[in-house]
Amino acid sequence: MGYKKINKTGLGIFKKIYNSYWNLRFLIVHPKLKIEQSDVKKLKIVLGIGRSGTTWISNILATTRTPVRYFEEPLHHIRPILNFSRKNDRTALNYYDEISNTHRLYIAYKLLTVPKYNWDKIGLKSFLKRDTDDFQYCLVKEVHCLLATEALLSSLNVKAIIVIRNPIYIIDSIFNAQGISSLYLINETEMIRKNIYFLKKNFPKNFIKIQSMFNKIKSIKNARERKILETALTVAVLTSFLYNISKKNISNIYLIKYENLCMNPKKYFSEMSDFLSLSWDDTGCNLLTESTAYKNGSDKDPYSIFRNTSSQTDHPLKFLTKNEVYKINQMLIKCILNDYTLNINRLNKNKFSKNKKKPLINFLIFGIFILHTFSYLI
Repeated sequence: MGYKKINKTGLGIFKKIYNSYWNLRFLIVHPKLKIEQSDVKKLKIVLGIGRSGTTWISNILATTRTPVRYFEEPLHHIRPILNFSRKNDRTALNYYDEISNTHRLYIAYKLLTVPKYNWDKIGLKSFLKRDTDDFQYCLVKEVHCLLATEALLSSLNVKAIIVIRNPIYIIDSIFNAQGISSLYLINETEMIRKNIYFLKKNFPKNFIKIQSMFNKIKSIKNARERKILETALTVAVLTSFLYNISKKNISNIYLIKYENLCMNPKKYFSEMSDFLSLSWDDTGCNLLTESTAYKNGSDKDPYSIFRNTSSQTDHPLKFLTKNEVYKINQMLIKCILNDYTLNINRLNKNKFSKNKKKPLINFLIFGIFILHTFSYLI
C-alpha cells in the first residue's frame, strides 16, 4: 500500500504516531540543532542501488571548487535511529505515493543542511566527507530508502543523479563484497513481494508474474539459489522503478547508466556536474583520470573507487556461476524484465566465478587418491 492508502488503516495511524514520536525525540536529543535554519533547496542527491557506482560518482563530484558539504550514506547512521523497519536494514522504507515535510525521511535530509552542528553527536561525523564554510550546496550520496525515491524527490523538489547498472553485475558485486548472508535489500524484497499496490502501479502489465515469481522463489530449498534469485529480482524491479521515475522527471533527475559512464567518463562527469550546478575543474578531472586508470584497486578492495574502468562493462563475474546467471536470465524473462538479463554468450568461461570449478577439482583429487590406494592393494 502506498502512503495515501496506508493512512486509512490502523497501521497508518500507528505510523503517524510513531513518526511524531521520533520527531519529538529528535528535538529532545538535539535541542541545539537549528532545523529552522536548514534549506532543502541546497540538497544535491546521488541515488542508486549499492554497488552501482554511486560512491565513484559522488566522490569525484565532491572535489568541485564550488563550496559544498558532502555526506556519504548518512541515513543508516542518524541518531536517534530512523527505524523505518524493525529488523535487518532499519533504514529500509516501503513505497509511498507522497511524503510530507514532517515525515522523518524528509526531516533526515533536511537536517543535513543546517549551517553548523556537532555531527559526532548525531552519528554522522565519520560520514561527513567534506564540509565547507558557507557551503552553497549539500551533496548527499545514498543507497537506502530507494522505494521512497519518487515521493522523496517530489517532496524535496531538488535535483538528483540516479545511477543504474545491470542487476546481475550488482548482485555479483554485493555478494562478492559482503557474502551471501548480506542483509542489504532483504527488507526491500519482502516489501516488494507483499506490496501489490506498488507492483500494480509501477508494473501494470507484469505485476502478477513478478509477485508469483517472488512466491515461487520462497519455496526453493537451496539457500544460496533462493537468496541469489530473490535478490536479483528485487534489484531488477528497483532498477526498472528508478529508470521509469527518472524518465518522468527529466528536469530534476539525471539518469546515468553505469555501463555508459565507464565507456565515456569525462563526458558524463562533465554533464552531471553541469546538471547539479557544480563546477567541473582540474581537481575532478585529475581524480577521475587517476581512478579510471588504476589496474588492481577493486580487486584488493571491493569498495575502492580506483579501478580499470574500461574493463568494468564486461569484467569477470566474481561470485555467480554460469548456471546461476542462466537461471537469473530465465527468471527475468518470465517476469518480462528482459532488459536486465545478461548475454551469457558474450562472457567466456573465464568470466564466471571459479566456485563452480571446485567440485570438479575435488572429484579429480579424490579419483587420484583412490587409484593411488588401489595400486598398493594390487
